Amino acid sequence: MPDPVRTAAQGLRYWEHRQQAVANNLANVATAGFKGEQIFAHLVAGPGPTASGGTDLSEGAREETGRPLDLALEGDGYFVVRTEAGDRYTRNGAFSLDASGVVVDQGGNAVLGSDGQPILLPPGAIEIRSDGEVLVDGAPLGRLRVDASKAGERLAREGGVYFVPPPGDPVSAREGIRVHQGQLEESNVNSISGMVDMITIQRNHAALQRTLTVADGIDGRAANDIARVE
Repeated sequence: MPDPVRTAAQGLRYWEHRQQAVANNLANVATAGFKGEQIFAHLVAGPGPTASGGTDLSEGAREETGRPLDLALEGDGYFVVRTEAGDRYTRNGAFSLDASGVVVDQGGNAVLGSDGQPILLPPGAIEIRSDGEVLVDGAPLGRLRVDASKAGERLAREGGVYFVPPPGDPVSAREGIRVHQGQLEESNVNSISGMVDMITIQRNHAALQRTLTVADGIDGRAANDIARVE
């Protein structure tokens, strides 16, 4: 017979995991390129549901900004930046130039070109074409590196907008990819559905807490009554 205390406790852990994911999604609803985390319940051998997660990699809407180094990707691909922990994928194209003219993301990480090196730009009018070619005052200076994940391979999230590239040689994402200059990809989190989900989570969590309290009380009373049997 299932133990109601263990079952309720397992259920509480599931709803707590889901609450953390939804809260993080809502906190990043205005973060460019953010991809929402989804938590699913799995019924396995045990007292209750267990939580497993995944990332919703669907594209967010594109917002016009007019800034020349704000870039959005259309299609299944990622910009590549160089962090202290190594190269990372991102869909957040809110880029700028640092003091030395290197294109960097909001974390100060260098954005890489197709040659695998940081992109260094001289002063001038910046144009970035749909195929990722970078020009300054009409002179071509390189091309953005845009990679794709391998078919069927899940990317590990690192931080809010970064993903760890899969092992092995990178896969170029040229076909079907377009770079939009002067635009940013918005978060793909729907704030309204997120708030509705949060209310559902809180109600289910509260119901399980009541169940746990009642079940624990029954166990305690049974133990005390048995102890008094003569």
